[in-house]
Amino acid sequence: MNRKYYFVLILVLGVSVLLLGLSYAKEVSNEKYTNEFETYDRNLKIVTSDNVKDIVLNDNVTREISVINKGSYKTTLVVELMAESLDGLSYAINDGEKEEIKDNIIYTHELDEYGASNDNDFVNLKVTIYSDKGEEEKISLIAHEQVNLLKDKIISSRNVYKDSEDNYRYYGTNVNNYAKYNGKTYRIVGLINNSILLMTENSNNSAYGNGEEYLTIADYLASFNNPEVKINNTNKYNTWLNGNYWFVNTLGDNNAYYLDNGVITNKNKNTSLKTKEVEKVYIDAEVILGDGSKNNPYEVVYDG
Repeated sequence: MNRKYYFVLILVLGVSVLLLGLSYAKEVSNEKYTNEFETYDRNLKIVTSDNVKDIVLNDNVTREISVINKGSYKTTLVVELMAESLDGLSYAINDGEKEEIKDNIIYTHELDEYGASNDNDFVNLKVTIYSDKGEEEKISLIAHEQVNLLKDKIISSRNVYKDSEDNYRYYGTNVNNYAKYNGKTYRIVGLINNSILLMTENSNNSAYGNGEEYLTIADYLASFNNPEVKINNTNKYNTWLNGNYWFVNTLGDNNAYYLDNGVITNKNKNTSLKTKEVEKVYIDAEVILGDGSKNNPYEVVYDG
């Protein structure tokens, strides 16, 4: 082989190594500014122009943040400012008016599911933080998904009481505890034994099933929040859980307890009667819409 062949071969190899190095450098550069944010349900992809944690703030500092919702339902982006003190700090979004910072949350924005149409549909923010303190300090900007947990809605409801075992139960006759989950409408029984208990709003006719999908008599009695209510006098009192349905509790092999117009009785398991099913949901289920009322029930999702 002649010298010309070796010269061309060396040249080609040299160019290949150079291109590979540039490609690697580009990938490293991209990775430096990309952060797959792992919130509760990992819906948000967040890309930043520079470090957004432990920023040294003197007079002002600007950071660009781009966010897209990768999840299957709408959610809300929150941008929080973490600082030792918020006094003397102000901010502007996308060159807008400068505003005084009154609390840590400085920006919220609703994001469509799967982005508006594709992966290029990021919400682009330019966040500028200003300081009139005249001294350097460290701050952090934290972009994350706003998570509304169903358990927090239950605990904060005025129609809920906390029992001696730290369970939260709805009580009364007219309560806003409606929820939609997996396409069905439910009433929320409460946060019980570290699970959220839902009971179907609508009834079906059925003989007794395996019992696991029904409410217990104890849960029914607890909904009165009244120690005077016993298994033999429920018809004298009112609760939102009144109706007609099977209970988990059984009496022998052939009979099961049944709620019949406020009276707890027992029926043959082969009898076709009204029934309502119970669903257990993990305590980190999220509310994406609704206020819990009959006309606007909580829309509940769980991605665990």
